Amino acid sequence: MNYIGDFDVGALVEVWFNSFTSDDPSASVTMSDFVDTDVYLYKDDDVGSPRNNAAGIAVDIDAGAVVGVHKVTITTADNTVANFYEAGHDYSVVMVGTTIDAGTVNACIATFSIANRRTAGQMCVSSIEGLTSQSLFTLTAGEASANDDAYNGCVVVVTDQVTKIQKAVGHISDYTGATRTVTLHAVPLQTGYTMAIGDSVEIFATAAFANVNTVLQLVPISVANIETACEDALDTKVGIAGLSLDALPNQTMDITGSLSGSVGSVTGAVGSVTGAVGSVAGNVDGGVTGAVGSVTGHTPQTGDNFTRIGPHGDNLTSVISTGTVIHDSQYSRSTAATGPKVG
Repeated sequence: MNYIGDFDVGALVEVWFNSFTSDDPSASVTMSDFVDTDVYLYKDDDVGSPRNNAAGIAVDIDAGAVVGVHKVTITTADNTVANFYEAGHDYSVVMVGTTIDAGTVNACIATFSIANRRTAGQMCVSSIEGLTSQSLFTLTAGEASANDDAYNGCVVVVTDQVTKIQKAVGHISDYTGATRTVTLHAVPLQTGYTMAIGDSVEIFATAAFANVNTVLQLVPISVANIETACEDALDTKVGIAGLSLDALPNQTMDITGSLSGSVGSVTGAVGSVTGAVGSVAGNVDGGVTGAVGSVTGHTPQTGDNFTRIGPHGDNLTSVISTGTVIHDSQYSRSTAATGPKVG
């Protein structure tokens, strides 16, 4: 008995073996009454229910007219025995009740596997046990993980159990370990192929998946984390209402439109303001050039000084105690000439 290899789903498996006489020394000899129903196939360790069906089995005695060299061809795409050939399993080929050199011979002539040897990045090889939709199905028991989210973010490749060239590729959004349920982000885009129960399933973790998920486990994605990352990477954070505007560096820019809200303070000179200023609340310590519509908020204070400025004849009103009016007739020509002072 020899292991002849790991095959793709639906592959053609050829088993070669020899027959000899019982003499010493022995010699190659033909076989008699060896037919396809003499071939028994055992799946994994299930010795109680082998596949013994001629469908998909071909026997060639003395292949190529060479005495004692024989071949059994197994078509694993044949689904006469439903879901017998599946990815993720080993098979034994047993010859039963064959006559060789007048003796009855039973022998295991080969073993092989179907997609049951690991390739790079392969996390699971299974098959579809139950199918709810083209984006929701369950895996057969075996090596499918019992842990929730074990395959989240992985790539899944589904292969038609009959025609191996038909494949669907999807991306797993969720996995439930207790029921071995796979949920895809979306129905695979492949056309002309509809997934069915018994189709093989291979799940892969790519390098990109491993790296991204490692990072995500260390720094879970959230609005807060994205905001923090942006704050760390950018000098200026501009956000929606409720988010602050932090640490603006020195800026040279034009502002069009309006500024609303409070400005705590401005340090340094403001060159000029062109256009109307609706109102200014508070003190203006420097000078104002141009017309000022009105100023409210200041009344005469003790110690204030007032000076009349202008030629004789100009009126000076309300600069002394309330209710007192000074008329021009109260001033002498000499007083007017010197520029009277009122204190």
